Amino acid sequence: MSQREFSPTAQQRGSSHSSCQETSTSSLIRAKINETEAIITKATQTRYILCRQLNDINDKTRVFPPEILSMIFVYVYDMSRVELADYVLTLGHVCSRWQDVTWSTPSLWRNLHLWIRATMRTTVLDKTLLHLKNIGHLTLKLNLRFSSCAFSEGWRHSLVFWRLHEILFNSNNSGKIGRLELFGHFPEREWVSYISSQFSRLEYLKVHPEIRVVPSNNTVEFHNIPSLSTLEIDNFGWDVSLSNTLEHITTLVLARTSITTCLQLLIACTNLVTFHCTNPSEGVFAIAEEDLDDFFPRTITFSRLEDIILDYHDNELWFELWDRVHDLSALRQFHWRIEPSDVFSSPGSAARQISTILGTSTSSLTALALNGAFTWNTEFIRELFDCIDGVEILDLTVGFTTLCGVYQALSPQGNERLLLPALKHLRISPALPGMKISPVSSIDLLRQRMGRKKTAFRLDIFHGWPLEVREILRELIKEGEWELELWDGDLVKEDWLY
Repeated sequence: MSQREFSPTAQQRGSSHSSCQETSTSSLIRAKINETEAIITKATQTRYILCRQLNDINDKTRVFPPEILSMIFVYVYDMSRVELADYVLTLGHVCSRWQDVTWSTPSLWRNLHLWIRATMRTTVLDKTLLHLKNIGHLTLKLNLRFSSCAFSEGWRHSLVFWRLHEILFNSNNSGKIGRLELFGHFPEREWVSYISSQFSRLEYLKVHPEIRVVPSNNTVEFHNIPSLSTLEIDNFGWDVSLSNTLEHITTLVLARTSITTCLQLLIACTNLVTFHCTNPSEGVFAIAEEDLDDFFPRTITFSRLEDIILDYHDNELWFELWDRVHDLSALRQFHWRIEPSDVFSSPGSAARQISTILGTSTSSLTALALNGAFTWNTEFIRELFDCIDGVEILDLTVGFTTLCGVYQALSPQGNERLLLPALKHLRISPALPGMKISPVSSIDLLRQRMGRKKTAFRLDIFHGWPLEVREILRELIKEGEWELELWDGDLVKEDWLY
């Protein structure tokens, strides 16, 4: 055999050279990425050490002028680190020249976290007051976390109380706070009322008290704040008194709060865009049936409400609310979770509320998620599918009984049109052992009813699925008929098919 037969052609040589070059480039890029990550890690450690050393020198010598200090802190603390840094630790590093630094670079200290204890020293609060004077036109993010230790009656006469009171309620200071978070055992219930009446630039308010005992006089007066757009309340054991509507709030997030308080705030927020309500409590006071008309307006309009997330137990007050809502024309996303422990007055009560809510919003609805221990019959599910033609994302990770009804509703009855023509993403559990339909048939049934559309699926994977199901899913992916996302709980199992 001649040498000519063994020698590669020019094209083959070029292809081989190109392949080697691509491999070399890929390896070089990967090495550079690893090198960069190592440099970033080393730089972070170095910056922290440098910060400690420079501040130790500054505390001992006190010779750095403000300009040098500002340059140091701009270099040592990038914005992301300062936003996440612990406030007390940061202040401890700049004790001697705090006034100079905050005057020169106030934007570095816009997110302040304070741990409040009845026995704490006032140094940190004094520096906070100084910073509020120097911050100028900037707005401050202030997080106050109160210690679980008991606050005695004498604490109202302490310097800590008066410094804190000056920070929050002096008009020169409160007007500079744009975001306020209150956590823990804060002892002054009236502060919530004061905050809502005096903070002129407050845009975000979160109240998360840890209440051991609810006092007999437990009403908090809540005022309208013109600048407030987001209100979050968690574990709020007090009732609210509203003198007017909260028309400027667009996002309302409520958790572990009494039903009456939830409903009062919801009704008062006439321009809501986002409403989340999880695990509301029954509350102390009930509303008699004859007083419902006094509690609820005759008609309720949420013409701007786009996003609803609900997670609550059955209660007639919710029925009354949704029955009186006549406009949800802007609703785009609706998500309702029901835990297995949740008890509803009748199997159809959840369905009744869903029907009432969706009955005024189906034209705009694009995302619907119903998760948990629902109990619905096949007829209701068919009606649901018929009235949500515009839905692009549908999540039906529901209980066993409802899942049976879903697959029965999907079963073709004559020459029916395809379901959910706009659907782009479906999340549904496959048929389970014990159901009349097999897992294999459930996949095939979805193919028939959804048509040959390119749809992304979330499939909750159960151990013991038959091999035939994997074969079907492999073919669907290979043919490009569906885009599949395979899930096992919260973890993606990309290799599950193989």
